[in-house]
Amino acid sequence: MNAAKLSRYVVLVVGLVISAAGYASNNATHISDQVNKAIFQGWQVFSEACGSCHGDFGQGKIAPDLTQQIKTLSEEDFTRIVTNGKGLMPPWKANQEVMHNMRNMYRYLKARSNGVLQEGIPMKPR
Repeated sequence: MNAAKLSRYVVLVVGLVISAAGYASNNATHISDQVNKAIFQGWQVFSEACGSCHGDFGQGKIAPDLTQQIKTLSEEDFTRIVTNGKGLMPPWKANQEVMHNMRNMYRYLKARSNGVLQEGIPMKPR
């Protein structure tokens, strides 16, 4: 395994360990903000796939705070980065759930970035 691949795996493993250790202490309180189905699904997939590095709510952990970066990131650029990876971030093109919910994840992060949705677990739509 070459050094670049090894460093990517180390970052991912460290992120997973940090996430698991901090999960119980994470301020993962339910918020009263009602969201639509697309944004709720976006949060679910984002927190499962991306939360270990970017934080369950996009606030950043060992990877950048996406609630700030998404302010200037187009949906096309977001899709390209998630699909193909960038820097230490691996590509997600093999994960069908992520690929199917790309637009929903973008909508969730935009709602967080714009202050429409506060940090926390959103209420599931009725």
